[in-house]
Amino acid sequence: MATLTFPDTHNMIAFLSKSDVSARFDQIVDFLNAQVIQYALMVNLTIYVSCIKQFWATTSIKKNADGVECLPTEEIFAELARMGYEKPPPKLTFYKAFFSAQWKFLIHTLVQCMSAKRTAWNEFSCFMASAVICLATGRKSNFSKYIFDSMIRNVDSPSKFLMYPCFLQVLINNQIDDLSSHTTKYTSPTLTQNVFSNMRRIGKGFSGIETPLFATMLVQPQAAAEEEDEEDEVPNAPTPPQEQPTITSASDMTLLNTLMETCTTLSHKVAALKQDKVAQALEIIKLKRMHPNRGGGRIEPIDDDEDITLVDMEIKVDLDVDLKGRIERKYDDNADVKKVNAAEPTVFDDDEVTMTMAQTLIKMKAKKAKILDEQMAKRLHDEEVKQAETKEKQEQDDFKRAQELQQQYDQKQENII
Repeated sequence: MATLTFPDTHNMIAFLSKSDVSARFDQIVDFLNAQVIQYALMVNLTIYVSCIKQFWATTSIKKNADGVECLPTEEIFAELARMGYEKPPPKLTFYKAFFSAQWKFLIHTLVQCMSAKRTAWNEFSCFMASAVICLATGRKSNFSKYIFDSMIRNVDSPSKFLMYPCFLQVLINNQIDDLSSHTTKYTSPTLTQNVFSNMRRIGKGFSGIETPLFATMLVQPQAAAEEEDEEDEVPNAPTPPQEQPTITSASDMTLLNTLMETCTTLSHKVAALKQDKVAQALEIIKLKRMHPNRGGGRIEPIDDDEDITLVDMEIKVDLDVDLKGRIERKYDDNADVKKVNAAEPTVFDDDEVTMTMAQTLIKMKAKKAKILDEQMAKRLHDEEVKQAETKEKQEQDDFKRAQELQQQYDQKQENII
């Protein structure tokens, strides 16, 4: 089997932005931006080449679906005539060139972004004609069935290719959480503003009569008025009169419920972490007040130790004095030695030295206790700060995770709608 490839002009990203170049196309651009298929037209996911190739290399058909449903032939011709299509051919192949600019833009966008085609962009089948008619008249069009039926035909086609990469990547993202092993990425082709100038070209055989959009397709200018009144607020795009789709897949509902429960749990956790952060900050402030100089709060215990040291030193001095007296009595028996001791004030020097040593020991012990207390206070402070930083980081991570889940939830809602 030949190597499967990505077509250059299939499943493209629509260009639905207004500018000077889009003059005369503002109505149809507003209409498409207000439709539920806007997400499918504009979604630009990260597409992993290996995922798409693996899907198309291993997929098989277990049960074939019925043919693609479309409108009756008479209704297709009647509705296309309302759009200005002048030359319905005998067979169900229609040509874009016979429409005026805005209708041609609508058809071109749907064909290039949603159809299974990869060539012959100037013509389209009755199935795409039915999709255009349903979209223009506010009726449901089963794009999913059309896409799946096209994929089924592609499985056994001799010209098989990597069809609908954007659509498949959405399905893969919903089924697989970890895609880190896939590295090679594919960039989806994108329509540019040149599409407006191309749609202005008058096709061969076109009468040149401009057919306006249906009245139900016109978006009311409320969004523009609100934008002028409040520039900082982004107004919601008004919804045209159409039946809103409903979620019918049980698996999608389960996924949405899971996301909502996870978001709620993380929100509660973030709130609890914020409260812990406030309590932690108050505790740090309390510690700083207790230890303004990193150790000042331990003055009283140090003073208590100093009193004990003073008592010990006084006992030591008394013992020294008693010992001195015994020595003096011993030397009374020897007059020569007594005279020598009387001539040298040794006793007073010993007392002075003893008291000086006692004071030095007191100061040294107090200083050592103060240093130890400072180290303990610093260690406690550092631990408190580290715990606060850890909690703050955890809070940020949880908040970021909650935002990511909320984003996924919003994307799922838009995609399902």
